[in-house]
Amino acid sequence: PDVAQGRIELEMRSGWDFDDTAKKDGQRADKLVANYGITNRWMMETKFDMAGNSSDFKATTIEWSNRYQLLKDGEGWARLAVQGTYKHALQSGTADVIEAVILASKDTGNFRHTGNFYFANQVGGNAQGGTDFNFGWNSRYRYSPSFQPGVEIYGDLGTIHDPAQTNGPDKFQIGPVAQGELGKFKYDVGYLFGLNEHVPDGRIKAILTCKF
Repeated sequence: PDVAQGRIELEMRSGWDFDDTAKKDGQRADKLVANYGITNRWMMETKFDMAGNSSDFKATTIEWSNRYQLLKDGEGWARLAVQGTYKHALQSGTADVIEAVILASKDTGNFRHTGNFYFANQVGGNAQGGTDFNFGWNSRYRYSPSFQPGVEIYGDLGTIHDPAQTNGPDKFQIGPVAQGELGKFKYDVGYLFGLNEHVPDGRIKAILTCKF
């Protein structure tokens, strides 16, 4: 949730999937991200998304986000921010998405716990009704600034307002991760195991961020 005034971050996020079925195996997803802290609480961010396999890798969406940090360190029980995002689809027949996110982080001793909670609605001519909910959770041990091992969990619970209607199956992933800072660079790497048949058996994730 943290926002730093005047800081620019350029980021590359990548994921590679492995599965025993051809449809899921070899899939890749990339995000090119740039953000800027306009004030000590307000940050703007843009993302360019690409996905597919080696023979069909294509641009999928452009995103624009605004984040506002409600509580900074020492101002409440946890650091807290809210974020709004508009995702414009670049492929015909695909709906745009409006997304609202709650971001929270809490330190307990040498551990840091971070949760992101997403509520998304499709908009436009190809939209399907309902609000989708998904979340991400990270708990890590702050061994040193350059090395902080931990675990991450991701879940997509589908449409929440009507249990009989879903835009997609439930998806759950969990796995070990490590992150840290090396000068102006931050890294975040890990391996996520699929917990049900709706996600790949495994995914390698890698994020590299440069701060200015």
